Amino acid sequence: MYHYVYRIENIETGEFYIGSRSSKKHPSLDNYLGSMKVWKPDKTKLKKTILKDDFLDRESAIIFESKEIMSNIENNLNRNYHVPSSGFHTTGTVTVRDKSNNISQVLINDSRYLSGELVGSTKGMIPVKNKYGETLQVSINDPRFLSGELVGISKNMIPVRDKDNNILHVSIDDPRYLNGELLFILKGLINVRDKDGFLSCVSIDDPRYLSGELKVIWFGKKHTLESRNKMSISSKGKGMGKNNSQYGTCWITLNGENRKIKKDDLKNYLENGWVKGRFLKKN
Repeated sequence: MYHYVYRIENIETGEFYIGSRSSKKHPSLDNYLGSMKVWKPDKTKLKKTILKDDFLDRESAIIFESKEIMSNIENNLNRNYHVPSSGFHTTGTVTVRDKSNNISQVLINDSRYLSGELVGSTKGMIPVKNKYGETLQVSINDPRFLSGELVGISKNMIPVRDKDNNILHVSIDDPRYLNGELLFILKGLINVRDKDGFLSCVSIDDPRYLSGELKVIWFGKKHTLESRNKMSISSKGKGMGKNNSQYGTCWITLNGENRKIKKDDLKNYLENGWVKGRFLKKN
């Protein structure tokens, strides 16, 4: 039995694949052209080169194969996405799908990915849940998502932190969030920058912020005259009177529940115990 390591190369594109093989035939007589599962080249355009053929056993050949693959791991023409004894490598790679929705892993500088032939596996997709709470991923154009049959998994959810600063996602109706036990993750925090311009998020009680060492990210910044003019033109006639999206509505509350209604319906609600205004939770 012969044990050897080979390299398969596409003579037109330069793409290549490295593999190991055990054969009863001498390597020079073995017509085997690799076991590529992701790369599917035209085999009539492949050239096979024997890299080493004097191994005493297959294990030695696999070790050599792994080293050869790893030495070429950053080469964007390398079509090895699995390293024997190490598993799939992900450094510098991205999960993609082709026009037939086949999923694969390629280097981030792969020409097919850069050209748009291959796109990120989640591009145009959204994680959703059905009425049974089961989660799945569908296209943003899926009729079930557009109709509301499927909803985004984060709908009506909010990121919060507990007293130990553990981060979790809960429903906006979670009693712990409503009673203040769980706080919105950004509550009491502010985005700042230091003297070198580095950004961070700190507590509003942080001594560096209170002393002025850290300043809010917009400190000292002003809109340009051009920007102010654009905002002025954009705002004219908008957000005023009937052009305001909230025109003709008002807030009402009952037992801590807030609801926005049309003012024309206010009388009916007041007769049923509702009060005009909005209940604000005290923290």
